[in-house]
Amino acid sequence: MFQCFRKLQNECCTTQKVVNPIWETFNVTKETLNTLVGLAQNAKHDLMRITQSGDWLLGLVEEGSSTTTSPVWTELHSFTTRVHTHLNAARSVLLNHAPFLPDQLLVDSSLATVKEIATHLAQGGGLKALQIPIRVHLNGSWKPFLEQARCNDQKPTQADHFTALLLTLELHLAREQLRRRWERQVGILGGPELPIDKPEDTARDWLRYVDDSLGWFSRCWHPLVTASTALGLPWLEVESHVPPQLGGQPQLARAMLLVKNHLLPEWEGQIAQLRAVELRAELVATAGRIQKEFPCAVSGVVSEIRDALIMEQLSDYKRAYAELERLQALDTDFKLRNQLLQKIEQGAETWSRALRCRVPGFDGPLADGCDPSLAWRWRQLNDELIHRSELDAERIANDLQQLTTALNTVTGDLIAARCWASQLSIAEKFRLHLVGWLDTMRKIGKGTGKNVDIYRTEARTQLKEGQQAVPVWIMPLAEVFRSLNVQDSRFDVVIIDEASQAGIGGLLAAYMGKKVVVVGDHEQVSPDAVGEDLAVSRSLQHQYLEGFPNTVLYDGKLSLYDMSRWTASGMLSLTEHFRCLPAIIGFSNRLSYDGKIKPLRDPSSSSLRAVVPHRIHGSREPGQKINKEEALEIVSLIGGMCRHPSYAGRSIGVVSLLGDDQAKYIEDLLNRHIPVAEIETRKIICGNAAQFQGDERDVMLLSMVDSNEGDGPMRKVGDGPSESIKKRYNVAASRAQNQMWVLHSMDHLSDLKPDDIRRELLEYAHVEAQNIYDDGSENGTESEFERLVLDELLKRGYKVKTQYSVGYYRIDMVVEYEGRKLAIECDGERWHSGAEKIAEDLARQAVLERLGWRFHRIRGSLFFRDPDTALELMWQRLAQLNIQPIVESNLELPTNTIHEELLRIAAQVKLEMAEQSDLF
Repeated sequence: MFQCFRKLQNECCTTQKVVNPIWETFNVTKETLNTLVGLAQNAKHDLMRITQSGDWLLGLVEEGSSTTTSPVWTELHSFTTRVHTHLNAARSVLLNHAPFLPDQLLVDSSLATVKEIATHLAQGGGLKALQIPIRVHLNGSWKPFLEQARCNDQKPTQADHFTALLLTLELHLAREQLRRRWERQVGILGGPELPIDKPEDTARDWLRYVDDSLGWFSRCWHPLVTASTALGLPWLEVESHVPPQLGGQPQLARAMLLVKNHLLPEWEGQIAQLRAVELRAELVATAGRIQKEFPCAVSGVVSEIRDALIMEQLSDYKRAYAELERLQALDTDFKLRNQLLQKIEQGAETWSRALRCRVPGFDGPLADGCDPSLAWRWRQLNDELIHRSELDAERIANDLQQLTTALNTVTGDLIAARCWASQLSIAEKFRLHLVGWLDTMRKIGKGTGKNVDIYRTEARTQLKEGQQAVPVWIMPLAEVFRSLNVQDSRFDVVIIDEASQAGIGGLLAAYMGKKVVVVGDHEQVSPDAVGEDLAVSRSLQHQYLEGFPNTVLYDGKLSLYDMSRWTASGMLSLTEHFRCLPAIIGFSNRLSYDGKIKPLRDPSSSSLRAVVPHRIHGSREPGQKINKEEALEIVSLIGGMCRHPSYAGRSIGVVSLLGDDQAKYIEDLLNRHIPVAEIETRKIICGNAAQFQGDERDVMLLSMVDSNEGDGPMRKVGDGPSESIKKRYNVAASRAQNQMWVLHSMDHLSDLKPDDIRRELLEYAHVEAQNIYDDGSENGTESEFERLVLDELLKRGYKVKTQYSVGYYRIDMVVEYEGRKLAIECDGERWHSGAEKIAEDLARQAVLERLGWRFHRIRGSLFFRDPDTALELMWQRLAQLNIQPIVESNLELPTNTIHEELLRIAAQVKLEMAEQSDLF
């Protein structure tokens, strides 16, 4: 059937080639048409054969189209035959005598001479002088002939010699005449020339082609015309489809165009139509046999084959036939399957029915090595897993979190309500003292009046009486001493914040509390005891602190936090850091905290480069702690930040790492070149590290001020007395939330010695600036479970980072889109099983959720049983958060681009500053 289909397609293609047929009602059989096609093809091929012998023969073909043949070709035939006959008659004589005549004797006049000599000899005459007639002597025609003619290389002397010479001369003249006739008759048509030697042989060979060409019309064309005319073709009408042709062979050209463009295409198309009818009949007959054999086949492969035959659809037939072959190959397996199902049906009817009907779940083969007896055990486990999968761990966790939050809120509201209810009932009797304290504080105002001491004393009295009406008092340490009577005031709990900056005077605040909570950091700036007389401190220590432990430590540099470390019954270290980017807090973590700080800020939460070292070709002013070039660069950078959209709304701070003079100089430049409104909006402050302790800014600019004006490395700067310098650097390097600039005029590798704290900061900044924070990779999965989930996310075009770093935590994978993120945890058996590991995961998740992270957990037991259902919840969660597949237009502006743009803007700001002042 495949061959039948292909033949049918070919015949249909041939039929489609027939355009504008010559006749529309030409009803003949396929055999007759084949005969006509054969005649046409024969005429075409015969002409091609003639053409291969020379295009000049086409002229003879054209000449043969006439009904009357010209006698010139018959004459040429006869002339050639005579020459050939003459040669055959003289061949024996010529071979015996080898006659030779030079070219000057091979002319018509020599013919009479040879005949005269031959007649003379025949009459008994001789060739000696006395024997030659007198008239011959008079005209002298015999002498040159007798002297130059040769027979067998000798002068001719006998009658036979002259007979041979006569034959040679006649043959030569006949050949020349043949060549001239040939040139005039054949050469003019473009035919070949005859050779000088034996031209009659060549002429006779070519005359066969001449006759063949002259007879083409009578041999090939006229039978075609006669046969087609006998079938009823109106030949004159047929020929009218090809107009008369121009050129040397108009009849031949017209005949060939008629064959090529009309007769052959139409006859072949009609034959193809007849063949197509036969082939369609064969297809229908085959379809009928199939219908007869399978009368009930209304669907399936048999009906598909039958329909494909009827509809003549080869592609459908191929597909159905291939399926039939596949089914045929499965016949043995099918019989075996029925036998096995009959056996299973005896003890497991439902299972057998599910297998027989190929119910989903029972429609595939068992893997090699599977034991059907384990199916019962598997079913028990499967039912248990189904039961567990119905318990949505994600929903339970969310419900638990919401209930916990609600419980905490309600509890807090209840406590607050009960406290305020109780406090209001208590406060009513203290109203007189509270209002009196407020009015007295208004009288104090700025604290510059002449009666301020009287008002302060009265305020303390009123506050002492009304203190119990307010449960919580928050005030600076200095205000505590001014407003409260330390001796009489008592609080249940006193909390002292930034205790590392509070000196010994902070003990007065601690004295007022039954319990004291001291909050601080001994690695940050402590009191510096500027102007303190050491001798006086020593005297006071001996006079009042004799017998106290650590007596010598009580001086102006001792902080309340240091003292609390001596006696505190318990200490809670907060190691989780949320404020700074990991790259910013990294220096302080290494410098002061032995790497124990755990940064939890997401590095990608800021589009700015975290740490930026910025070398300035400046110098410190002689005898001063000012570097004007660094100051100008800082002001220009701040001006650029005020203009750059990536710094919109960001607060800014400036720290001088060498005294206060540089900060004051920078502040003066800022006031001159940056609008006051911008300074206030961005909270721009310039100061030393101590002034920023407890404070923070989005962007911090650190000015190192120092420069090397000598030949060798600069004098080393270490941690300083009581690690004061180290503490300043710790504070200064940890105030920035999103970006820290370190501006310096030194080459840290050549200008600073190893272990110099300035070099440590610069080395860290330069190294960190070259690092791209590794927040995850595109394919770094730890399990097959994670890889499969990642593949599904990537197929849908989501931007995914795996093993995503958030501080020292890692998330399995994070899906990102326009700043929105969803953390996805794959809870498989290997990494997320066991009570201890689950508790650790939940604790980690709770920490990250406080940072704003949203989590979605996928259980491995559900995923490997039903991945579509498990992932559908993830797709819904992504849609809820409007996290979409990433496209090119969603890509964020690279951090390097922001940095380069800022530097260009800052350079422009510096030029504008130069035009406005004489600072340069």
